[in-house]
Amino acid sequence: MDPLSMTAGIAGLASLAIQVAPALHDYIATVKGAERDIGWYVDEVDSLIEVCKRLEDFLRVDVSSPEARFTVTDSVLGRTVSSCEACLDQLGKLLQGPAGWTQKIKWPLRKKKVEEIIKRLARYTNMFQFALTVEGHAIFSNTPEVVEELLDLQVKASSKLHEITKGIDALLITTDAYRSTAESTSSLLEGIRSLSATNGQIASIQKDVGDIKTQLNDSYDMELLEWLSPEHGRGRHAEVRSRRTPGTGKWFLEMPDFQNWLDKQSAPAQRILWLVGDPGCGKSTLLSLAVDELSSSCIDKKAVVAYHYCDYRAHNASPLTAAMGRLLRMLLERSMIIPPILRDIFQKARREGRAPDPSELKCVLISVAGSFDRCFILVDAMDEFSISDAGSTSEFVRILDELAEFGVNVFVTSRAIPSPPLTTGHYIATIRADEADIRSYVAFALSTDHSLIDIIDQSLERDITQTVVEQAKGMFLLAVLHLQNIRGQVTRSGVRKALKSLSGSLSDAYEKTFECIKYQSQARQKLAFDSMMWVSSSYRPLNSLELQHALATQPEDEEWDPDNLPSLRLIIASCCGLLAVDSLDIPESEVHLVHHTLHHYLQDSQPEWKMRANILITQVSLKYLHFASMAKGTQESENRETPLILTSFVCDNRGHHAMMMPPKLYINAALNLLQNQDGLQTLYPGKFFTGLHIASRFGLTHLVSNMLNQTSRFLINKMDDSFETPLHKACANNHFSTAFLLLQRGADPNEGRTTSSLYISVMNNNLPLAKLLLDSGATPDTKCTDSWTALHKAADSGYPDLVELLVLRGSSLSQSSARGLTALHRAAGRGHIEVITYLLSHGAKLDCTSDDGWTPLHGAASAGQTRAVLFLLISLVHFNEQCSGGDNRGIVDRAGGFDFQTDAGRTPLHLACQGGHVNTVEVLLASRARVLVADEDGDLPLHIASREGNVGVMKCLLREEDDRSAQLVYRNDRGRTPLEEAQLNGTYEAEQMLWKMSGGMSLDSDADEEELISAIRMDDAQKVTSLLGLVNEQKPSQQSRRRLEMRNQGGRTPLQQAVLFGSLHVSRALLSSGADIHARSDPGYWTPLHYAAMLLDEEAVGLCLSHGADLDARTQQEQTSLHHACRRGAEGPARMLLEKGADVEAIDDRGWRAVHIAAAGGYLNVIVLLLEHGDSGKPTVYGQQIQGCASERGHHGVVEMLRKLRYSWLTTEGDYRIDPEDD
Repeated sequence: MDPLSMTAGIAGLASLAIQVAPALHDYIATVKGAERDIGWYVDEVDSLIEVCKRLEDFLRVDVSSPEARFTVTDSVLGRTVSSCEACLDQLGKLLQGPAGWTQKIKWPLRKKKVEEIIKRLARYTNMFQFALTVEGHAIFSNTPEVVEELLDLQVKASSKLHEITKGIDALLITTDAYRSTAESTSSLLEGIRSLSATNGQIASIQKDVGDIKTQLNDSYDMELLEWLSPEHGRGRHAEVRSRRTPGTGKWFLEMPDFQNWLDKQSAPAQRILWLVGDPGCGKSTLLSLAVDELSSSCIDKKAVVAYHYCDYRAHNASPLTAAMGRLLRMLLERSMIIPPILRDIFQKARREGRAPDPSELKCVLISVAGSFDRCFILVDAMDEFSISDAGSTSEFVRILDELAEFGVNVFVTSRAIPSPPLTTGHYIATIRADEADIRSYVAFALSTDHSLIDIIDQSLERDITQTVVEQAKGMFLLAVLHLQNIRGQVTRSGVRKALKSLSGSLSDAYEKTFECIKYQSQARQKLAFDSMMWVSSSYRPLNSLELQHALATQPEDEEWDPDNLPSLRLIIASCCGLLAVDSLDIPESEVHLVHHTLHHYLQDSQPEWKMRANILITQVSLKYLHFASMAKGTQESENRETPLILTSFVCDNRGHHAMMMPPKLYINAALNLLQNQDGLQTLYPGKFFTGLHIASRFGLTHLVSNMLNQTSRFLINKMDDSFETPLHKACANNHFSTAFLLLQRGADPNEGRTTSSLYISVMNNNLPLAKLLLDSGATPDTKCTDSWTALHKAADSGYPDLVELLVLRGSSLSQSSARGLTALHRAAGRGHIEVITYLLSHGAKLDCTSDDGWTPLHGAASAGQTRAVLFLLISLVHFNEQCSGGDNRGIVDRAGGFDFQTDAGRTPLHLACQGGHVNTVEVLLASRARVLVADEDGDLPLHIASREGNVGVMKCLLREEDDRSAQLVYRNDRGRTPLEEAQLNGTYEAEQMLWKMSGGMSLDSDADEEELISAIRMDDAQKVTSLLGLVNEQKPSQQSRRRLEMRNQGGRTPLQQAVLFGSLHVSRALLSSGADIHARSDPGYWTPLHYAAMLLDEEAVGLCLSHGADLDARTQQEQTSLHHACRRGAEGPARMLLEKGADVEAIDDRGWRAVHIAAAGGYLNVIVLLLEHGDSGKPTVYGQQIQGCASERGHHGVVEMLRKLRYSWLTTEGDYRIDPEDD
């Protein structure tokens, strides 16, 4: 990079930083709780601006010199400028986006990223400061490799001179200068290495996911993969692989069982290889070797390798879902194709606000695995899969067994033989660590340990190797621990004594290692034991930075001292091999015990360990919170470079540890903290928590009692920002004894603005707590969110015991919600047969109607609850016999009948058709529901099914010849037949089916036209251009233009057809030949962009927009392309359209905005996206609510999420709201 370019680059950095600084302040200033971050962030950016300006001036002077040095293209300064520019650009993007409540919600997620960038900017500022000197200017003109070597020499020289002069009083100032030089140069050296490391990491990432990014560039696909598994699983694999020494496991790869399992010819007979071995024998190491060996051999896309490392520390709610999601993600990243069935599952689960179901994932896993010639799935440590739930482990074994039946090669390691027994052909091999591998490991470890070089000769090395191999008894872990013991010795005699004391017992090895730790200095002993207490007992796993902060804090400290942070390398070294970290060089790497057997050893062999650990964690947490609560003033200003990053952990988890220890050991410190209201506001800004809220949340009953003795009685019912009292907190976390105490001391069980304690207990399915609250005076029919009572929630959730309790305690069966729904409506909509049965037997009315005329049968039909529909229909027969003496037509005429119409004229059959629920439609038709009943818009059920494109439902409706013709020719109030509705709404398959049913051959009946359609469907651009006569035309002729604009019988141009079918090669060819991007279909008036928006593909939308497509073009129904994207839940295309300026408030001929269409489809993520981009959240001009659109189509999960979001926004001073309407 030449001097002038370098100067311009520095000037550009200053300009960019100047632009970012105010945006940074403005963005964070709107976020509650971020005030204390602003100073640190903005000061760092300001420092960068100042240094860049000075460096620019310095370089301008230097440029005029004939000795200007910056001629190296890859110079450190040049690379630093590029990296810094990328950092600022990334920070700028994070600060983009709408203002308002979204910033408040997203700040906790973005804060971590922002702080990482700010730290990197501070490092670049330091490097630019160094470049302001002539010496630094010259050094930084070289490449990173050369600079690293120069600075490394300088560090060593400065350190050496510091040691030489350290004891000489006359050279005290010089000594400090040498020390300061060594420290500052070390900091620079770390920065230089980070530049090299960044390049290496980028290369590694590109190697792993470059192809994935190319193919899965649609944010929708990436979101789907994250939904499957937010973890790639590669970090654990890298950590295990890093422990392997060269040559380890070669014997295993040559083992006959492995070779036979691998052999494609013999694989069909024995597809499962199950390795059994004792703890620490090296099973994980061998599996990592197999992963690498198989991955290197699968160089083409015809074979794939996926793996999962089970971990006893994982606290997944569903370990089965987590494991299968991770395996499936790896397969998809290799195949680079998302199967349609998975997209459907994703959309359905997202609508319902749930994680993937294992049974769904199993089907997709089998399908995707079958798309490869060979598929290898490897699972390590099956015995650690789910420690607390043996049933999940058994189910996972069964699933792997089934995968093997479908041709997948499965490799599992475990401490035990498979359970349940495998049905597929398999090998079970028992292994021990190979002696040659242990020898190789010992030799490698001794050769790389410089502390032993001077005291070990060849003879002693042979003795060490022989003794360790003998005592390891086939366990790699024992060999590792024995070597740690030997490494702790300082003399040859000590080494030999250590060799004599070695044992073949793992427990003995742990005890010896503990003795090694005790031989260290007092400071290192404490560091080691405190580290292991935090890592082995913390409520959730800690990363390295969190652990360092925990260890830097002592209960007796008076103030936070960042100089007390221990280095990660020292922590790991002090633990003598009992702690491991995924990477010493990557900040925030996870720290864990070296093996899960150590966790059992600590819990079982050290009876006081768990108690001591909980005491330590609780006391340190309280002290750390004290520091954090005081961090608003000078403390923060002095320590901006080391923010108190452990605050989140201790705020969320300290109470879990306090519950496990005697209250007297923490009570005073806790009272001091929790009775300091100013400090609590600092820790929980804007939450209005009292100490009672926090103590009650964790169930610290003794602490609650002490606080009640010392505080005013009115605080017991004080509400926080969510309008919840301490009793709400205790009930939300199922703390019975705490709730009992609060009620005894005067807590009001009916207090609360949006919810009651009883409602929360019911929501948690806590029967004893619900009984306690009712016994203490809780009113069972208290109205909560959207006027729901506790009975509504119990019925909605399907909790029969709670339903019975509430009914017996006087809860009204006829009590209605804001929309007029009873508990029976809720149970029917969710399909809870047992609850429906109980409610009906105790007097609930089948013919009860909501404010808009819905009966329970309507609710069940709209949600596709087929069993509930059938049960209600049978109940209706009995109800009718009692009311009308057996005349079954009463089922039709009465409220609750299967042809009873809502206020909008909809029958249950209309609603089932709208949701595409084929089985429900079948049941209703079998019960003689009429197909020729029209709603208030004149729509038959067939109109609705045609409009929605539900072909399966349409086949059911048109099955009977008697009514077929009448349905096909019936015109609604808009004068349209079902066929015309399908054409207007772009439901191509429905359109084709209706043409055939109407007596036509098909829309594409002409032979030439059928050939063209076939070529377009196959995305054969060459054949399409040939059929249209567009080959070798430099400029489109008049005849060519006519061909490009000719219409099929459906009124679509070739370009519109190509986009409709997702044939992008054809689309590009037609656009290049002059096809009109603004052409309209007839009927419908759709443009190509409208069709593109319906695809789940950003590329099609981008193609249309790049050729000038009109964002605001309206169809015959006044819908924009944004409406169409939201209709299919196409989040990626919707986001692209919004970023290009699509009008989020545009309404169609029904008055619906895009958000109403997204709600009708049940697409919660799209709804949130639209709200983020400025949708008002208000009802349509005709009063249609967003939630109503979702509830009418049975998307109860979406409605529930919207209800929660609405109240969270209202209680966080959001600048927008959704009007209330329940489901």
